[in-house]
Amino acid sequence: MSLSFLLLWLCPLVLGLWAYSSGKRDLHYPALLSWIMLAWLVPQAIYLNASSQGELYNAPFVYGYATACFLFTCAGFYLAKSPPPRRRRKPPLQFNEQRLLIATGGLVVVGIAALFMTIRTVNAQQLGASWTGIATAYYLLSNTAYYGIALAALMFARKPSVPLAIILGVALLGVMPAVMVLVKRTVLFELAVIAAGALYFVRRYSPPRPVVFTAMILGTLVLHQVGAMRNYIKAEEATVIEAIADGVLWEDFAYFEPREGHELTQATTDIYIAQQTNTYEWGAAYWNKLIHQYVPAFLLGESFKDALKIETMTGADDIAVEGYSSKGATRTGLSDSFRAFNIFGVMVFLMIGLVMGSLYGRALQGSLIAQFLYVILLNDAIGALTDSTARFIMQIPFLAVVSFCVFWFAKERKPAGRRRRAVPMPRPAARPRPAFRP
Repeated sequence: MSLSFLLLWLCPLVLGLWAYSSGKRDLHYPALLSWIMLAWLVPQAIYLNASSQGELYNAPFVYGYATACFLFTCAGFYLAKSPPPRRRRKPPLQFNEQRLLIATGGLVVVGIAALFMTIRTVNAQQLGASWTGIATAYYLLSNTAYYGIALAALMFARKPSVPLAIILGVALLGVMPAVMVLVKRTVLFELAVIAAGALYFVRRYSPPRPVVFTAMILGTLVLHQVGAMRNYIKAEEATVIEAIADGVLWEDFAYFEPREGHELTQATTDIYIAQQTNTYEWGAAYWNKLIHQYVPAFLLGESFKDALKIETMTGADDIAVEGYSSKGATRTGLSDSFRAFNIFGVMVFLMIGLVMGSLYGRALQGSLIAQFLYVILLNDAIGALTDSTARFIMQIPFLAVVSFCVFWFAKERKPAGRRRRAVPMPRPAARPRPAFRP
């Protein structure tokens, strides 16, 4: 057992035990990241450490790089979470409840309509995994459904009302198929974070420790068994509840003797290729994904969109080396950050930690905007490790535009009073000049 492998599970274990020992740190970004590493990354490292591929592709280096990414994330979060006190603090923004309610309902309506159009377009065009054209725009707009759920939950925790309950109910019905039929892990985690964030940031409530640890164990099972549950639901035409009742969630589950570790093995081969060829993208992949997400080819043309992209050598989807090929496996944030900036890819995780820590500190102070942004970005911040660091970066432009429009519309405006006519101030009397003395 190498030192880097030991640190890979020891560092998140120590931080996780410290974070979850009380109810005050459940929503800390590093705390949730430590659980993801223990539940998802460590079992794959166990598989890779026991296989010949680990020695062939220098897996101990990847273990050390993953640990460094985790530590840099923790450092950024806890440095930004408690900024030095300022002498003058701006008063928090005040929002009009009626306008905020209208904006929340509008987000939900747009999101559910876009979600419906996404499913319809994908099925009609048979896109499969090739998300292009108008389907990408619909998928981007469908995120506003979760924005509306987050905003409604935070407002409901502050002041419950019937209209907010209706908005929440309609929004949950719209996204429920992604939970009950498709078993989307991201949706499950998003809804859990929104509920926990509304209760903690507004009501300062955290669940009892047995409930938290039970939820973490169930989440670990879902992370590993989601594929089996999807296959069961599709074959038996069942729901996720029926799949859990039939024991699909825990059958054939092995933590210490996993049968596969595609994601970490793919990241290891990517890093190995980048080191052997000394070829790095230097941020080109991030730029290409931003172009793919925000430049509409159906309006500006495919050739114009392709001309804006930068060619990359290490970012191809068909990377394969002798002895291993897992085309289509998630490359993880370890892969794309290292392929972009070599070992300096840890700075990407430091930046994410700084952003999340700053939002968390302001959310504890009662800022509605910070609470909204934190619960929305937390899912993508976790996905920066499991999926891609570009996922976090790509979310920011759209979220910033939507947030600005919503909160600018809902901002409380002071009533304009009558303008008083300016009265000229009397000039001070001139002092008498002293008499001239020869």
